[in-house]
Amino acid sequence: MNIDPMRITQEKRKVAKKARTHSPLTSRVSATFRWPQLLAMIVAVVAIGQITIQVFAASPAAYNQLTDYVDPFIGTNASPLSTYGIGFDTGDVFPGAVAPSGMLAWSPDTSPTKLPGGYNYPDSTIKGFSLTHFSGRGCNYAEDVPIMPVPQAVSASPTTQAYTSSFSHANESARPGYYQVKLDSGITTKLATTTRTGIGQFTFPAEASSSFIINSGGSVNGASAATATIDAASQQVTGSVTTTVGCGTGKYTLYYVTQFSRPLQSYGTWTGSTLQPGGTTGSDAQTGAYVSFDTSSDQAVTVKTAISYVSVANAQANLAAEQTGWDFAGVAAATNTAWNTILGRIQVGGGTDSDRKVFYTAIYHSFIDPSVFSDVNGQYIGFDNQVHTTAAGRTFYSNIPLWDQYRTNVPLRALLMPAETSDIIQSLIDDAHQGGGGLPRWVQANRNSAGMIADSPDPYIASAYAWGARNFDTAEALKLMDAGASKTGVTSDGHVVRENLSDWLSKHYVPNNVSLTLEYAIDDWSISQFAGLLGNTTMASTYKTRSQYWHNTFNTKTLYAEPRSSTGTYPTTYDHAKRQDPFAEGNSAQYTLMVPFDYTGLAKALGGSSTVKTRLDNFFTSLDAGPNSAHEWIGNEHSLWSPYLYSYAGAMASTQKTVRNIELTTFSTAPGGLPGNDDAGATSSWYIFSAMGLFPKTPGQAGFSLASPLFTDVVVTPESGAGFHVTAPTASDSTPVLPNVTVDGTAFTGNWITMDQLAGKTINWSN
Repeated sequence: MNIDPMRITQEKRKVAKKARTHSPLTSRVSATFRWPQLLAMIVAVVAIGQITIQVFAASPAAYNQLTDYVDPFIGTNASPLSTYGIGFDTGDVFPGAVAPSGMLAWSPDTSPTKLPGGYNYPDSTIKGFSLTHFSGRGCNYAEDVPIMPVPQAVSASPTTQAYTSSFSHANESARPGYYQVKLDSGITTKLATTTRTGIGQFTFPAEASSSFIINSGGSVNGASAATATIDAASQQVTGSVTTTVGCGTGKYTLYYVTQFSRPLQSYGTWTGSTLQPGGTTGSDAQTGAYVSFDTSSDQAVTVKTAISYVSVANAQANLAAEQTGWDFAGVAAATNTAWNTILGRIQVGGGTDSDRKVFYTAIYHSFIDPSVFSDVNGQYIGFDNQVHTTAAGRTFYSNIPLWDQYRTNVPLRALLMPAETSDIIQSLIDDAHQGGGGLPRWVQANRNSAGMIADSPDPYIASAYAWGARNFDTAEALKLMDAGASKTGVTSDGHVVRENLSDWLSKHYVPNNVSLTLEYAIDDWSISQFAGLLGNTTMASTYKTRSQYWHNTFNTKTLYAEPRSSTGTYPTTYDHAKRQDPFAEGNSAQYTLMVPFDYTGLAKALGGSSTVKTRLDNFFTSLDAGPNSAHEWIGNEHSLWSPYLYSYAGAMASTQKTVRNIELTTFSTAPGGLPGNDDAGATSSWYIFSAMGLFPKTPGQAGFSLASPLFTDVVVTPESGAGFHVTAPTASDSTPVLPNVTVDGTAFTGNWITMDQLAGKTINWSN
């Protein structure tokens, strides 16, 4: 019996529409399971000052279909509020099939627009379904080994003839781990994935010859080498591609295997512009294979595929381990369950249907990358281009954008899934050992692309540890962090960890570079926090002192952070609203507010509470302004903290109103519903925390600045350890100001609450 999971989901959505104002905790469970029953399951046993907690252990039935609230198309179009350019204004996510942290992400690539996610919603042509994608990055990367079904025989090399098809969104659907489209060519494509493999069901028109084109050299950044081999007896194609990372020059090699459910009618390869009918091998920067089937009577062909960054043999082993048969529905269902488990770690009640859809899509986007990089046998290719094997029970990760993720995503990951996050941190440590001794800044495949700026592994690792991810070599991590921050010339994969360290150590600022000065201050603060948690008080004190160097780029005459010359002078005049080199994707007005670890000191430097509030009121008159405006740019990371500065000027209500305004006006359920590049869930993670009314403002510390919840109930259940409960009975889209806060019934008057204060408790907002 053929089961179409999308049809099942669509039927459930019809039912869900009848309860648009109810939470998934009430609309997705039996009539006998309601909030009182859920809350009754919260058990806190207090004994001798210590709380032992079974935290919010809701029945799995409570979130069996949270995936119904996920729309992978959110973020595939430019935000209507953004005006800086499509590359910055679009979420750059992809709608195709991927498992949590999946190595293989099987998704359509559209044309003519060449967006980094591979897919642009306004496009009307699909040029292939490639096997790898990065979620939300602003640089073109991956999109390796596109596979394109065509209802015809292959008569010319794909380098000389385009094999594409137009399509309509009316014939397209997606949910976590599943994608489907009926092309205008008449071919219906359904894709599902496991961590390292994919399975596709393709239904062709009745044709004497229908084909698959496997473009080994079709990566988005081109190929320097590629291979393809056809084994007709085993009905499979294997191959490899060597290509380039995004926004960098480093190269990586990917291997693949693709198997077909039916004997091949005919086949061939191509090399450059030359088609080789009947050929079984190809080796060239532009090479690939095609296989054809008679679909005149039997129109269905199922395809299985897998990848590895080590070898074809490992790709075959990955396929054998993760897919033992040809069970498309089983694969789709299993990955749906895996996503439901992650989504269910935060369960919300109240809010609108749209609020919940944005919220759970944000969680989905937050757990796609970093992605698994080791094979089922534990092998992976290191920065040294040697094959290594992970320790038993561990997984190696790649595609780690540290500058993007350290602010919001790694606290979320470490809170909800500390074991996986620990493996990610250990992967960075191993990268350092295999790549020259320094921690990498932006990991893609087995390369450090050194994208963005500064020394972001420091806040990334410190925050991961603070939030509960502690199963990694902490002593070695601190040693590596200290080396990169104190010894000039330390490198990772050929890139210097801190290019301007000499100036930082001697002048205590980076000449003519505000962004680096402020980022280095955050980095040093983070080392201080991590060292303190590990008991190294001397190092903690040293780096805490260094973190205050942020003052050295703050012009006390203009009250802005400005580029300071090597002789110590500030510019005579300066346009604080204009993006100017070497600002990293921003300007002085935006970066001046980027001192998240010392908002009290920043508020004082800016002139005190009244002055700060007036300045922020003007700053937030525009919310997604881009880098050439003296206003908030929520679509980029350096501005994610800014709304929470209000609270340190005694204006908590302004924080609450501003955060709510951002939530409701810059995020939506439309394809343009992300305010900018999602950058591996960085922007989405901001929304998740802010919608809970709790924001992890300070790197290296497990605690939250307060706003107000968007939902009436939020239950947070980590993978291990204590969770917490958020309640706000009067919360709604239109009621952001909730001035009264209690924790387990006791009034709370601060603007910062630690995880220790909140763990196992209920925090309540009221008006």
